[in-house]
Amino acid sequence: MSLQDKQTFKQILAEYMGKQYYTSFILQSDIGRNVFVKNGEIIRIEHYNLPYYLKPYQKHLQQIQHLKWRKNESENLENEVFWSVIWNGYKLYAGGASNINGAKVGKWIELFEHFLEKSQIFYIGNYQDGIKTGKWISQFQDTSIGGGFYKENGQKDGRWTEIENYFREYIQIFISCYLITYGGVYDNGTKVGIWSLNCNHNHIGGGQYDINGLKTGKWRELYEYLLENHEIFIEGEYQNGIRGGFFKIILNNDIIGGGEYNQNGLKIGYWIELAQCFNMQQLLILIYL
Repeated sequence: MSLQDKQTFKQILAEYMGKQYYTSFILQSDIGRNVFVKNGEIIRIEHYNLPYYLKPYQKHLQQIQHLKWRKNESENLENEVFWSVIWNGYKLYAGGASNINGAKVGKWIELFEHFLEKSQIFYIGNYQDGIKTGKWISQFQDTSIGGGFYKENGQKDGRWTEIENYFREYIQIFISCYLITYGGVYDNGTKVGIWSLNCNHNHIGGGQYDINGLKTGKWRELYEYLLENHEIFIEGEYQNGIRGGFFKIILNNDIIGGGEYNQNGLKIGYWIELAQCFNMQQLLILIYL
């Protein structure tokens, strides 16, 4: 069968010791299916008849390789279809039902967007005709680590604890869980007031949102990537959701870089930034003039 489209994507391969690495693969599309190819080997065939919400989060090669959804025909009841999750050949306790229109209904156990072998986080809650409602929790190793409430219109409301993308579990001399969350209040789907950045439930940063859901005032945020057992922050002032003035890059309470943003949120002038291969043994910085 001739292939009609070929596109090369640079995607996040995985997280190893907290650092992100990149790889390339080919997405070949023909009638009725997508074929993912890496180094000449087919690593996934995905058929178009799979509901959009069951497709892998395609920034992770592990999901492309290991994540599959199984339609359980034997469990069809009253025009509902039950979907279960297969991860690396094993059935997970996850999934849920969809109705005749393809909308999710009833209780669902969903996967974290960055679900990987070492970050198996689940979202658990209920759908009503495709809309999330009521209480939802985030769960890791049978322990609740976050969540909140959805209104009947599917908007988050009230106090929420959300999982930051930087979640990693790694093995050195011992096993250590590294949980980073944001906690604060939603007003009908809009973040408002003070939001706290927490590491293993300890406050490490954050800032404030205005009534329109825009960052305002002083914020301390995670830098683009983390270091083994260390957090790297970027800290400065927001106005109407836009960075302005001097932002400093901080490691272990020491300023190790930074630079200036103009009123449009664009970097200007002299900057010192960390290279992506930065580590504690080899300090490598990028200086922009």
